[in-house]
Amino acid sequence: LWLLSFDDEILDLAELGATAGIAYETSLNTDGLRISFRGVSQTLPSYVRRFCRRLVQHHVKILDGSTKISESVYQRAISEVERSPKISKLQKEQLIAAVKQGSEKDIARQASFFLRCTNGGYLISQGDVLPNESMKLLSELQYVFREFGFADGFAVEPDLRSLLYRPIWKPRNASPCLLPGLSLISDSCGRIPR
Repeated sequence: LWLLSFDDEILDLAELGATAGIAYETSLNTDGLRISFRGVSQTLPSYVRRFCRRLVQHHVKILDGSTKISESVYQRAISEVERSPKISKLQKEQLIAAVKQGSEKDIARQASFFLRCTNGGYLISQGDVLPNESMKLLSELQYVFREFGFADGFAVEPDLRSLLYRPIWKPRNASPCLLPGLSLISDSCGRIPR
């Protein structure tokens, strides 16, 4: 529910990013939270910083009441549970009941607990992002997540293969390949023969 409500919270940022060819993906996996971004290196770092700052503050805004979770978030969560082929019927019923009973304060507390239970992260970059740009972004993200990432005993370092699954980009229509002139400066769209 926290991530679904976060999608609503950053709709404005996602729409602005889409015009610049930037898309994001957040997903929970067995190792924790994966946040992925796609775009051009000139616009990506600023977007990533802004996105992560808002992610870290989202549960705080829910707790203080300045952000409300819409009913559509609960409906999307229930819909995702009902569609999942990996969940048994009994588990679906239990999850749906838990979603219906979840209050905004519960969701915010769980998000805060989740973030506090992290013990680090990876920054993986590819494409036209230079190594020094990656290191600078890593330093800036360490500052954004400075209050989190130091929990002991929660997770070992994940296998890289478990983090590199195919993302489902949001917004779906955002693509750097649609930007005029990009194919002349970058091979990110596969248009320049090698």
